[in-house]
Amino acid sequence: MNRIDFGTRNGIYMFSTVSGSIYILKITDKRIILKRNPRNENSSLRKDNEEIEVLAFMPIEVGKRAMLLLEPLGKGESTSRYTTEVLEIWEINHY
Repeated sequence: MNRIDFGTRNGIYMFSTVSGSIYILKITDKRIILKRNPRNENSSLRKDNEEIEVLAFMPIEVGKRAMLLLEPLGKGESTSRYTTEVLEIWEINHY
């Protein structure tokens, strides 16, 4: 699998990045949830290892950085998250 976008069917997907982080993306009809599992303690971000609602995202593609708009993680209406280059995407389960 090389890409996740809004045409991707409901299910659970994972993708890994150059930084070593593993992201879990749960796509349902009602919402999209992201969970980040960092492999490097020096690259920790707010809400690591917690589920965060995704408000919008650009297509996630192997060889490119992922860009996601998340629920607010602090002050403001939303939080932007940019990953390092995506190395691999795989489907875990589909509904």
